[in-house]
Amino acid sequence: MGGPIAGLGIYTAVGAPDLPNSLGGPFILLGIFVVLLGFYVRWMAPETKTFDERVLATFHPNQLAAKAFLLIGGGFFLATIYLLFGTYLPYVYPTLSFSVCLIFTLTGLVRYWKNSLTTYYVTTERITSEYRFLSLQRTSVSLEDIAAVGRKQSVVESLVGLGTVGISAGGGNPTMTEIRFRDIEEPDLAEEAIDRAQRQSR
Repeated sequence: MGGPIAGLGIYTAVGAPDLPNSLGGPFILLGIFVVLLGFYVRWMAPETKTFDERVLATFHPNQLAAKAFLLIGGGFFLATIYLLFGTYLPYVYPTLSFSVCLIFTLTGLVRYWKNSLTTYYVTTERITSEYRFLSLQRTSVSLEDIAAVGRKQSVVESLVGLGTVGISAGGGNPTMTEIRFRDIEEPDLAEEAIDRAQRQSR
């Protein structure tokens, strides 16, 4: 994603005589940001965590939603290129197109990176969510403290087989949910794994 964006910026800045050189700056900066952060995420990719107890199931967020945002952003990126080099429209139009591209691309990239660095564990003693980006964020709920397990799926998520599984601790109030398995493929499998862990712990 970062290479073509930075390449367009460099071309606009030094090789497009009909365009102001300053137009290339935002593309170059965005491309460099995407590349550097992508390398960082790859370097920080989570390793398999070891537990004293037995791990019954491991889940990772699905990247379908993130890729959909990136695909839409890519479409607006192509529209920006066309408006810049294929038309004589005022620069406000490619600027607006690039702004929309930026919103969808950054949303998709952040979601993709976050999903890449998130892992959910179901063990014989606890449910754990681990997210590592600039720092480690780990949340665990003991099986004996689980008050409720619920699943949420939108219409689109149901069609593609994705969903969110929430684990509530304490009084079972939905607002007190401690862990959410987000963008999980086949969320019923996550529910079954949690239910199996609870039954084995009794």
